[in-house]
Amino acid sequence: MGLGSWRSSVTSSSARVAAATIPESPTPAAGAMESRARDSEARSERPARGPALLAALAAFGITALVLPAAPGIGDSAELTLALALGGIPHPTGYPFWVMAGHLFVRAAHALGATWVVAANLWSAVGAAVAVGAFTRLAQHLDVALADADRAASRAPLRPLARRTAIALPAAALALNPVWLDAATIAEVYSWSAAWIAVAMAFTLSRLRGLGGVEPAADDARAAAVWGAIAGLCAVHHALGMPFVLTCSAALIAAQVRAGRWRASLAVAAVGGALVPLASYAWIPWRAAHPAAYQWPSGSSAMALWLHATGAAYTRYMGGFAPSAEQWELMRAGLLPWILPGLGLGSIAALRTATPLRWGLLALLGGAVLTVGFVVSYSVPDPAMYLLAALMASLAMATPGLRGLARRAGPERALALGVAIVVALAAWSVPRALAERARLATADANNRAWWSSIPFDRGIVLWADDHYPVFKALQLLEGLRPALYVENPTFLIWPARRSEFQRRFGFDPLEGLALRSSDDITRISENIRRRASVPVIVLPTGEVVTAAGSR
Repeated sequence: MGLGSWRSSVTSSSARVAAATIPESPTPAAGAMESRARDSEARSERPARGPALLAALAAFGITALVLPAAPGIGDSAELTLALALGGIPHPTGYPFWVMAGHLFVRAAHALGATWVVAANLWSAVGAAVAVGAFTRLAQHLDVALADADRAASRAPLRPLARRTAIALPAAALALNPVWLDAATIAEVYSWSAAWIAVAMAFTLSRLRGLGGVEPAADDARAAAVWGAIAGLCAVHHALGMPFVLTCSAALIAAQVRAGRWRASLAVAAVGGALVPLASYAWIPWRAAHPAAYQWPSGSSAMALWLHATGAAYTRYMGGFAPSAEQWELMRAGLLPWILPGLGLGSIAALRTATPLRWGLLALLGGAVLTVGFVVSYSVPDPAMYLLAALMASLAMATPGLRGLARRAGPERALALGVAIVVALAAWSVPRALAERARLATADANNRAWWSSIPFDRGIVLWADDHYPVFKALQLLEGLRPALYVENPTFLIWPARRSEFQRRFGFDPLEGLALRSSDDITRISENIRRRASVPVIVLPTGEVVTAAGSR
């Protein structure tokens, strides 16, 4: 009964008689109390923190089981040096990752871990955080779907079905072979995935809050928190940006729909983002105060821009060229999850109402943008770039398992999920152990190669991205410190060129006209011709003596 009708009733004598014999309709105060009660009931179903913590610990345990004691293939040795020495790694620099990781790695090393194991553990911790945040995402998704069931007067699912829909996608993520690769060697991808998972979970939680659970007074704080999360995604890897864009769009749309959008929220978000983004100031500072080993970045504003944007990698744009091994891994370990997940998620989004629909579309949109980037970026090792898309796709298993449990029973849904996870573990864990053995063999070979260099003072040139394995042996273990090890390609950078000239008394590029990549290959020969100390060029192993004779 409205307020106007209530006033009319109290002015009529017949209504006064009725009021004495018929129970009163709710007053405005009573309606407000009922509204608060409904909000309290919705607010009471918040995901417990225990499952996310348990998932993180379990993921760390799995990773520790297969963690190698040797650096991985690719950039792992360089990133190990960056973490141990606090130096600048290759573009885009990953400043926040390096600074936080440097503290962790130094602490782990002080507690007895080797530098390599400590760096690998930093990735394992990132993977554990990511699995915990992903579990939180699945919890928020489950609660939102339970809200939708109540709104549609559907019978609630049994607890077994809900736990299955949360736990099994997280287990499938933690046991994915590509995930284990990223989680067990010094690489940036596990922590990048961690912050993207945090962004996903925050978005789902916030969208539900904007549906009426959280008061408007929380908006400014939430905007600042979202800005900080988005900034962390951006500074860790460019692959975080697709999800920052799609999740931001979903949050803004929900804010507008709730009538709670205002320009000051954008200001709060930008302010939050500036905190992690400020870590980029460390790159020019470190360039001016170099570590014992780091990427040859300059300290100027232009050098920072080129480094932070990864401008040197634009040559890879416009193609898709994974190695045969990587393509096989992607076909077996990623696509069977990503493609069905995108399809299942699209169906789930069509069947849900806003704002949950916007959350699902944000995850799917971020995954699609990520896949689009990967297939247009022609690096030979793109598998780890798809980890965020894998997370978004596996999240769609939560509504899928809920639907299966509703139709076939929770026991059958659990049995199917466990069978899939066990089959995945039977493949990925032995594969990870074999990879650990392979890395140990490669490390032994590198050590033997380093020991076999037939002089103690001289120049070692290796035009390959793997030459930091020798720098790690030299700088982190003190082996053969008098040797000078360099990738001759890096001598085109002013900092490395000046360092070489100070040490050996001649310009390594003098007399060369560097107009093409073929000209760069002549740097080694130019050094061998002019050096007054022995020079060895790998992988051929040909040695030139100080007199210039072979």
